[in-house]
Amino acid sequence: MCAGGAFRQGSTKDAGGGGHGASGAANRTVRSCARNPTLVQAWWPARCALRVSAKDRRHLPTAMPLPARLLLPVLALLTGCATLSEQQCHSVDWWQLGQSDALAGAGPDHVFRHREACQRHGVLPDQHQWLQGYAQGLPAFCTGSQGYRHGSRNGDYHGQCPPDLETAFLAGLQLGQELHETDQRIAEQDREIERLRRAMRAEDATETSRRIDGRWLDHHKRERDRLNQQRWRVQERARAAGFVY
Repeated sequence: MCAGGAFRQGSTKDAGGGGHGASGAANRTVRSCARNPTLVQAWWPARCALRVSAKDRRHLPTAMPLPARLLLPVLALLTGCATLSEQQCHSVDWWQLGQSDALAGAGPDHVFRHREACQRHGVLPDQHQWLQGYAQGLPAFCTGSQGYRHGSRNGDYHGQCPPDLETAFLAGLQLGQELHETDQRIAEQDREIERLRRAMRAEDATETSRRIDGRWLDHHKRERDRLNQQRWRVQERARAAGFVY
């Protein structure tokens, strides 16, 4: 997957992570803002893509300072990659592509990555048609259930949802992100449990090492059980909110 023009703004450790490394971190990643700010601002106020934990979402600004916003297109151009092949550039229905991009959670600046890809083949995208399709697909994406699904897949949010839809979308997104982070931590516990089991089965393991590893094994099993309960509670909250059925 193409990473876009990403740079790391900073990260904080989740206080509940208990030293479990990156899985407990609330990584804040800011991705490419509009490469043509004038066009995108005409569609929607430019807000950069944010991938943050549910706890940290409320601490972030809804818009970036102007100097950073001006630098992002340069970073995006340096690290971008092709979104369409030459054949696709010549045959694509730009309206349908805009709708599909909206449903996939792409930001309104995604059309400029299509432009970069197709300019290499002498094709200029129909940006107007793309934005028309994008506007048509956006309401179907900006729902609580889609936010939950998007967050559970660790998807980025680009601030594209209009105010009347954003509240429900963000509520779902934050629960989805919480589910994803919990799943990551459960997977980490599973890996550690399997490592300890292998260590205890090793031919060179001693009685002392097996006893110590056994204690750690019990600890990680309890932590996994706790996280599974936490996961269940997140899913119950999502069901109660109508995000899943």
